[in-house]
Amino acid sequence: MQHLDDSDFITYLLKADSEAVFEDKRRHLRNCVECQKALADVEDFNRHLRDAVMWRAADDLSNADSLRQSLSEWAARLAEEDAKASALLGLILRSPGEFIWADVGNKYRGDAQAGVVRILCQTAREFFERDPLHARTLAEHATLVAEAIADDVYPAVITAELRGMAWKECANAFRYLGLFDAANDALNRAERAYRRLPDSSLPLAITGFIRASVFYKSERFEEAAALASTAATEFSRLRQTTRYSHARALEASAFARMGRPAAARDVTLPLLAAAEAENDLPLRARLSANLASYHIELGELQQAGVLLHAALQLYGELDIVTEANRARWLLGRLELRSGRFDTALPQLRRSIDECVARGMLTDAALVLLDVCEALIIAGRRTQEITTHCRDLAARFKAAGMLTSALTALAFLREAASLRQLTPSVVTHVRTFFERLEEHPQLLFVPPVEPRR
Repeated sequence: MQHLDDSDFITYLLKADSEAVFEDKRRHLRNCVECQKALADVEDFNRHLRDAVMWRAADDLSNADSLRQSLSEWAARLAEEDAKASALLGLILRSPGEFIWADVGNKYRGDAQAGVVRILCQTAREFFERDPLHARTLAEHATLVAEAIADDVYPAVITAELRGMAWKECANAFRYLGLFDAANDALNRAERAYRRLPDSSLPLAITGFIRASVFYKSERFEEAAALASTAATEFSRLRQTTRYSHARALEASAFARMGRPAAARDVTLPLLAAAEAENDLPLRARLSANLASYHIELGELQQAGVLLHAALQLYGELDIVTEANRARWLLGRLELRSGRFDTALPQLRRSIDECVARGMLTDAALVLLDVCEALIIAGRRTQEITTHCRDLAARFKAAGMLTSALTALAFLREAASLRQLTPSVVTHVRTFFERLEEHPQLLFVPPVEPRR
């Protein structure tokens, strides 16, 4: 058998040959040192292309005498810079105070700028949920370093990729902090950088998806749905199946917030089927819980129950405690909608306790409103509501969350003690708490009493 060429190596690695041809190539490789070395080079080349920066650099470097050698050299340089940046920044990355004093973005003008940008962005992603303020600081310093890179330091495509990456992570940090105008501005800057790439299809689809998330969180639901749909279409074209599912799921959530649960259900059903076929357990769990909530809104309670029990089992297997608690909360709402108050109330009370124990105080307030609804419908005592309001207010104060949530809880407690708690009052307070997490400066305004 003659030596294998690049095409043979690719089909071999993908196992796209027939069994007989595959075995024939394997036999040749066992006995041919030259082909073994060539295969190792191809594997190394493919590994480099898994890095998004190097993958998009392939077109920019395509006129080089040896594309494979050029990419390998640049990938090795970036890996060396990453290691140097990690050693340079060290533990200060995870200490907000030390990092601010180091002033990396303004002071660092070393020879590993790409590594610094990449490490700062990578670390920022780790802090989005745990400490979004620190994530913002890291991402903003990444933009300072990226924008300071001289034009002749790296190939233009690598510089554009680094700047786009830095501004994209800045936008994500602003999104988590509820700074939506700043997030949109950062996305504009990311898109300007990405448009300098030879092929900007994927990064622009990603920034479009992030912008849809920003619109969703800022309650611009129609725009969020439209942008999520556009991003999903592009992800589908590019065969980005996981990103496609997340974009369509966001579109469904926007439909639900627009009061269109049937549309949300219809978008989510095929996504869940695909996640089941792929055996993507985290996505299956999330989509099952989302779909259950849409079924509850539509009064399709049997379907909701099946999905919630499936989601709870998956969250248990995955040890995702926070989402499991939210699924149990939905189970309590399901019992409530089914008219089973004697089982709904204990379930909802447990959900309040779990939310409080995990510091999910806004969620605890929302569960309390479900308890209020159950007690009103059942014509039961209201002392329990005043007790929960007092306890939650104390928790908010202890956590330093001195927001107008305290005003809302005080209003709810007073309405319950005066026996003036009605379904419309509960709905008004619920709307406030649903918006509070994304708008922490939101003021609570009591409902306007109808004129008599």
